[in-house]
Amino acid sequence: MPSQNPYASPLDDAPATPARVSRKLPLASQGKRFLNSLLDGLLFGVIYGVVFFIGLLASRPSLRELEQTTSSPLTTILGYVAVLAFYIFMEGLFQKTPAKFLTGTRVVSAKGGKPSFGQIVGRSFARFIPFEFVSFFGGKGYPVGWHDSLSGTRVVTDR
Repeated sequence: MPSQNPYASPLDDAPATPARVSRKLPLASQGKRFLNSLLDGLLFGVIYGVVFFIGLLASRPSLRELEQTTSSPLTTILGYVAVLAFYIFMEGLFQKTPAKFLTGTRVVSAKGGKPSFGQIVGRSFARFIPFEFVSFFGGKGYPVGWHDSLSGTRVVTDR
């Protein structure tokens, strides 16, 4: 009888199951990824604009105050927080953003399962890397962007 290592991970001796076996995922195409990015960006812009406009109506700033408000570091920070909240909420809860609902795609872990909360948070922060939004233009038509590879996630097609 072979001796078992008491310090070994429980997965080391586990039999190969479908969850442990690497499989080819039906990755979303560049076209769907681009459409997701475009539609989510437009939707987020509209939502952010409406909220900002309502805030302006409520505070009735002067032209000088408006100029200071739109160019303030606080406005920039709030924009980043809003983007993080949008993606963490949508992908964390549904594995989808509104655009992914429309295009029939969703976020999964690199192994094909449901991504962890940490993966979703990491994926959301990675979107702020300069030029990250063009990182999925590669991969022979089936892209893996930096926010996918760094977080250990993929975008797959449901259809």
